[in-house]
Amino acid sequence: MCEAILVRTGEHGIGTTLSTVSLPSGAERQLRSASVEMNALGYVSSQDLVYGIGDHGHVLRIDRSGGIKDLGYPQGVPRGDLALATAGAAMGGTLVVRLDDRLFTIDVTPSSRTYLSVTRVVRMRPEADGVDDFAVDPVDGLFYGVNSTHGRPTVVSIDPSTGAVHVVATPAGLPAHGSSYGAAVIDSSRTLYVLDNDDGHRSRLFAIPRGGPAREVSSAPAVGTSDAAGCLGMPTPPPPPPPPPTTTTTTPPPPPPPPTTTTTPPPTTTTTRAVVIPPPPQRPVVVPSTTKPWKAPQVTPVASADHEERTKQRRWALTAVILLVGGGAATHAAARARHR
Repeated sequence: MCEAILVRTGEHGIGTTLSTVSLPSGAERQLRSASVEMNALGYVSSQDLVYGIGDHGHVLRIDRSGGIKDLGYPQGVPRGDLALATAGAAMGGTLVVRLDDRLFTIDVTPSSRTYLSVTRVVRMRPEADGVDDFAVDPVDGLFYGVNSTHGRPTVVSIDPSTGAVHVVATPAGLPAHGSSYGAAVIDSSRTLYVLDNDDGHRSRLFAIPRGGPAREVSSAPAVGTSDAAGCLGMPTPPPPPPPPPTTTTTTPPPPPPPPTTTTTPPPTTTTTRAVVIPPPPQRPVVVPSTTKPWKAPQVTPVASADHEERTKQRRWALTAVILLVGGGAATHAAARARHR
């Protein structure tokens, strides 16, 4: 048995009513009408209160009897930014709401120093724009809802700590006309209940057991928007752990080397020789001369001189022979003349 708070707003935002719905029967009991549109509801069991977002972006608090208290704008986000938040669920003392592809965590614990402040923002990956409400599973702490953006509606899980979105099932029995499933509740048996806002001019409440087909529980006039929170009295799962701090590993510098003793050698006396730079070479001065140029004597080769000398000796020897012969002949002739 599960009892939840259900908020319905008529088409074009006209007429908002608060009711309690009993599950799994789907029986409703109207609590009151409200002058403000509400969405993104979540039940905090430790306070036995429901929190949600009003149409101006204010945080609202709702009790079991339908009493509503406006708590004003949350801190840490521009005013009015959360006015279009659609899905919501509570974890511990926080309210987690979806706006576009982001999950905003709002502290709703009155004794906390961050009360009514946005303490965390996580992006959903991949995006799940067709999830108009989700509920927290008391077993695994994940959010579950129906995504009706593309094709057949699918049940998806959303990790509130990382924003990771996964398709869990494509249950048979859900209308595949692109309708909006604007209210979600999970009971203790982990059955997911969702409200199809407008299916042929009526709204239809479906029960989707884990791993099974969807079945219609009840129907009512069509609505423009809807949201739900519960089960009332069922413990709220603790909030997701904060992200681990960014750890920067700092490598300590190496220890300095031991001091070294440096022996300084005695100064070396260096004898520097004076560098003598020779004077530049002087160009010889040419003095014009009036004397005749000197002519080297001709040198007769030694072999030629010896040959000439021997020739002369031979000539003198021959001359001497001729003279001797001639002289002898003349003497002989003179002797012959005397004997005659």
